[in-house]
Amino acid sequence: MADVTCTLCGCTCDDLQAEFDAAGQIVRLAGECTLSAPILRQACAESPGVAEIGGKPTDLKEAIARAVEILSSSRAPLVTGLTRSTVESQRVAVEIAERLGAVIDPAISKFHRSATVAMQSVGISTCTLGEVKQRADVILFWGCDPVASHPRLFERFIDAPGKFVPAGRRVIVVDSQPSKTSQGADEFIQISSGSDLDVLAALRAMEQGISLAADEVRGTKFTVLRQLLAELQSAQYAVVFFGSGIAQGGIGEAVLESLFLLVRSLNASGRCAALGLGGPLAENVLTWQSGYPCGVNFSAGYPVYEPYANATNALLEHQEVDAVLIAGEFAADGLSPLARQHLKTIPTILLETVGQKSSLAAEVRVVTSRAGIQTGGTLFRLDGVPIPLRESVPTQLPDETKILSAILQGIQA
Repeated sequence: MADVTCTLCGCTCDDLQAEFDAAGQIVRLAGECTLSAPILRQACAESPGVAEIGGKPTDLKEAIARAVEILSSSRAPLVTGLTRSTVESQRVAVEIAERLGAVIDPAISKFHRSATVAMQSVGISTCTLGEVKQRADVILFWGCDPVASHPRLFERFIDAPGKFVPAGRRVIVVDSQPSKTSQGADEFIQISSGSDLDVLAALRAMEQGISLAADEVRGTKFTVLRQLLAELQSAQYAVVFFGSGIAQGGIGEAVLESLFLLVRSLNASGRCAALGLGGPLAENVLTWQSGYPCGVNFSAGYPVYEPYANATNALLEHQEVDAVLIAGEFAADGLSPLARQHLKTIPTILLETVGQKSSLAAEVRVVTSRAGIQTGGTLFRLDGVPIPLRESVPTQLPDETKILSAILQGIQA
């Protein structure tokens, strides 16, 4: 059995074990979840064509040369995607963007962009998943359903015994709809859809000792909120996990700022931290390489940060780019119809992880190996902890980092 790492969600579970046959296919997999099992098995079972130009199979060198030609002749290129790419790939992607004077913007959701900007505005008190496991005695899930999105989070970090929580931990869910997570929680507080900011404002007022004249906010009784606040204040170590459900209605930035400020103020009487439930993205690498986490424009010869104006969707909508390099994984269905329409009219270079099966029509398409099984490297977990990856089975598929490095060399030549 070989150790493998799953990169499909932000838990980045590195305790999976796989047995491979002579052809490199998985014959037995241990430790998998409902998300990872079909994808990992499928990735190792497939033997797709490696490279295409204009939808027709071609030599890998020819595909790289065509990619270099497209990017070198572009006046306003965009580098995007990078979801589940290794740190090594992301670093080369930043260098490509800088060399081209391109915009680089990781393919992050509207929620994640709002969380990033809110964190820059007011800061965030956070922690690692190891601290959650060993120290947290009260866990609050707000606007997220980890049982569905991060299936092994409970198994590895919530239900697992903690060194400093011998009595176990209490799990509370706040959401507008029941979920798989709320079904197994100790308490479920259902709030009306879009009322997150009002509820958080009430909690912050109560935490600061401000007297409130009403007895409810948007249908949520103050008695329920006072009890929730009391549990957070009396906790030895409280952790608030938040997801996209908290930032609906177009005011995600304000909602998340309010949450981060509440968590900060709770640290006056105990320990409280906040963690966003997402996947392995590129903002860590982009921040240390350029100083900014997303929406970075190198056309001036230095990095210019515009998190919304330089967002992938906005640039495509406004037809401000004439070529696109996509690495890692990229959800085209997250783009607006206008953005998708413009994407069809410009040359696209797609480095597609095996098993991804993107619907994008790319001028250049290269199928790359899957990190954590067929390729080594490093990946950041949802809590910002770097997880080392290893190559567990040989593959004929090219390494994404090597393809990006070859494109960079071609641009520099």
